[in-house]
Amino acid sequence: MTKASDTWKLIEPYVAKFIDKLFFDKGGAAEPGDDNYFIYLYTNGAEILKYSFTEAGFNGALTAANANDLILLPPGTLASNHNINVAEVRGVGIGKTILSGTITNNSTISNLTLSGTVTNNGYLYGVTNGTINFIFGDRTSAGSRGVVFGQENSAASYGITTGIDNDILTTNGYTACFGQGNAEATGSSYNLINGLSNTISNAASYGIINGSAQTLNGTSYSSILSGNECSITGSDYAVAAGRRAIIANTHSGAFVFADSNDFDFTSIVANEFAVRAIGGARFVVSISGAGAVVNYVYLDTTGGITGGHGHTITSTTSSIAIGEDHVLTAAARSAIFGQLNTITSAETCLIAGYNHTINTVSSFVTNEYNVVSGGYNNVMGYDNIVSGWNCTLLSGWESNISGDKVLAGGIRIIATHDGVTMFSDSTDSDFDSAVNNEFACRFTGGYRFVTAVDGSGDPTVSTTIAASGNITTPGTITATASGYGEMYMYDNVTACVIDTTNVYHAVYNTFGNNDGTLAPTRDTNYWTYKAGVGYTITAFADYSGTVAGTTQVTTSATHALLAGEPITITGTTNYNAAFLVTGVIDATNFYITKVFAGDDATGSVRRPATMKALVAGVYKATFDVSGTPANPNDNLKFELNKDVTPLDNIVARGIWTSATKYQSMASSGFVSVTAGQYIWLSVKNYSGTGNLTISSGNVVLNTA
Repeated sequence: MTKASDTWKLIEPYVAKFIDKLFFDKGGAAEPGDDNYFIYLYTNGAEILKYSFTEAGFNGALTAANANDLILLPPGTLASNHNINVAEVRGVGIGKTILSGTITNNSTISNLTLSGTVTNNGYLYGVTNGTINFIFGDRTSAGSRGVVFGQENSAASYGITTGIDNDILTTNGYTACFGQGNAEATGSSYNLINGLSNTISNAASYGIINGSAQTLNGTSYSSILSGNECSITGSDYAVAAGRRAIIANTHSGAFVFADSNDFDFTSIVANEFAVRAIGGARFVVSISGAGAVVNYVYLDTTGGITGGHGHTITSTTSSIAIGEDHVLTAAARSAIFGQLNTITSAETCLIAGYNHTINTVSSFVTNEYNVVSGGYNNVMGYDNIVSGWNCTLLSGWESNISGDKVLAGGIRIIATHDGVTMFSDSTDSDFDSAVNNEFACRFTGGYRFVTAVDGSGDPTVSTTIAASGNITTPGTITATASGYGEMYMYDNVTACVIDTTNVYHAVYNTFGNNDGTLAPTRDTNYWTYKAGVGYTITAFADYSGTVAGTTQVTTSATHALLAGEPITITGTTNYNAAFLVTGVIDATNFYITKVFAGDDATGSVRRPATMKALVAGVYKATFDVSGTPANPNDNLKFELNKDVTPLDNIVARGIWTSATKYQSMASSGFVSVTAGQYIWLSVKNYSGTGNLTISSGNVVLNTA
């Protein structure tokens, strides 16, 4: 509602002119501007002074005015330059009075058009500047057709600014700014700014900033929706929101959303959707008719992913559950797909299918109704139970695997032994394992082995085993003598001592049945096995007075050597070599065939682990070893020996580079032996005297 006093201020000049025309003294001197409207100065002391509506009259009013006075201007134009220092200058009717000269305002101007250059250090209310501008506030300015409200603001052409201390260049266009301390640099336009201390620069256009301390730099069609200290630089069609979400240069099309953490969260590629939400991220993809969540995808704080509905997840880390009604309890690094599956107190497991249960580590299960409690298993099929470890069940059905290291596939396989491989047909009855390490198959329709095909892939040569047990083959079935033997070591931790460089040392420690459960396999008609031993030498003596050309060797403890057995002597000056024990003198003395060269009074004697031939013949000999050297990069050579002769066709050499990572060597070849000869393994170190721990090894002999 307009106050009467305000209405009077608007109509008073017209009333004053009317009264002046009625009562003007015609006999006196003519008033300046008699035929014009007047300028009125309303003093703070309630005095009304009248001046002609001329440049001189306006300057007179300005000179006479004091603080809190009001100068009222009628419609019209004044073209000179004026300084408005103390009084308020007000026009009658918004924009009807025009000051076209250079205006310096240190007070208040209202309801005027300022068409010239304006320096505004005061207040502008209802002021236009240029073409249809509206300016309201303290120390403000606007470009063409701009609107500005507030204090110390500027508005772009065709723009609007409201608030305080916003710096929107008047040469820019079509920008709306709301808030405090915001800025838009030269060349930017068509932007919307809202908040505190936001910046648009480097010709950024068609953008939105909302929040505080945000930056759009050289972008087009990009937005910062809300937050603090976000920025988009040189990337178009991008969106950022949150705290310190950063879209880097050339990452156009990126969407980056950050939570409340006070750290930069920066885009890494164009057109990405990136979210930092350390409380987790949830994506709802369907709802009920009442709006309740039905299906969703949830990314938890451990890196796990949950999708679907009805899951129960407790104390689980870095796992995936996709589907319906899964249960994960104390699971880690596992994944479930399907329905009604359960992983409990397990890790690195994978389930796919329906109603499976895993209570172990590192297993894969698919299909339906399987229960896995052993570890490192792969299970596929229906209604199977796997409690063994390191097993694979291929398309099983009602099978029960309790042995370890089992490979099985088929119907109702019952594998209670370790190391078995079993396959069964569709016969609906149990098929049981019989012994460890067997290969067992049940195929009541028989077996067919194709060994050749034609150009079209059709079988041309087949061997069959009929359901009756009869074997049919176009070739010849040949049976050969066995003649096999082996010795091995398993999980050995005792080092093989190397005390002399570039000299063969017998491999003697723990070779044999050290496992305690699996005896070395041999045809005892062909080979005998003897474990190795080692002793410290305390003296050498000339024994040629008893047996010509021999040397006596004394050990520090009772030895178990026999005449004819191979040994190696190392760690001496004159006797480093392989020998056969020529004879035994007593419990601590034996002699070798070598001319006495002095008492070295030290050294080591080792009898290697040996395989002794009982039947002469040609055999295929194979060895393999794996272990670690005491010193990295030791140059090692392993070689099989026959009595004291190195078998140079069965040798392996290499540089073992790591003292912590196992490395292996192997070799094979043929050897001709006579009954009573020994086969044994030796090793030499070309690099020095670094010891060697052979963790596992095997020497195998077969008839050729």
